[in-house]
Amino acid sequence: METPGTTASSPPRRTSTCRSRFIRRSNPRVGIHHRYDKFGWALWYFDLFAGQGVQHAFATFFQLGVFLRFPRLRVVVLESQAGWIGYFLDRADAIFSGTTLGATVRLEEPPSFYFKRQCYISADPDERTIAALMPLVGEDKFFWASDYPHPDHPGNYLEELRHLTAPMTESGRRAILGENVARAYKLP
Repeated sequence: METPGTTASSPPRRTSTCRSRFIRRSNPRVGIHHRYDKFGWALWYFDLFAGQGVQHAFATFFQLGVFLRFPRLRVVVLESQAGWIGYFLDRADAIFSGTTLGATVRLEEPPSFYFKRQCYISADPDERTIAALMPLVGEDKFFWASDYPHPDHPGNYLEELRHLTAPMTESGRRAILGENVARAYKLP
């Protein structure tokens, strides 16, 4: 007897009921990160655009309704810079609410609603736009990428971190320097 949606020559579909139940009950965390495989000849170019691949992967969580289906899921966008998130959310909300394209997205609320409820993003210390984005996106949404050293950062990582946090409010500094990570990963 064939499973609906299969043919005699195709493997039977596995049900995702157990996985869905696990995700709904376990309050999991997912990290999205890019790869550097086989780009030695163009590392500068690849690093400059690394965030775009992550943006594509991240957008699928919205397109496919993952945040609506799994409201306890937390997603952390890692090592793809963070300055793009303001534009991303503005654009995602605009085409969700203001065009017929929004009908193809399996969400009930605009994407920014789910980002603010379920997501975090890590910024690199050399970014200068994060303080300006905090009022729009939320002070409670940003981390700083702390896995130094990386080839795309000079040795003055802590000096860059001071520049990153200097224009922030005191609560924004506390949040990006540790409180947000502790909250996201439920650390004491």
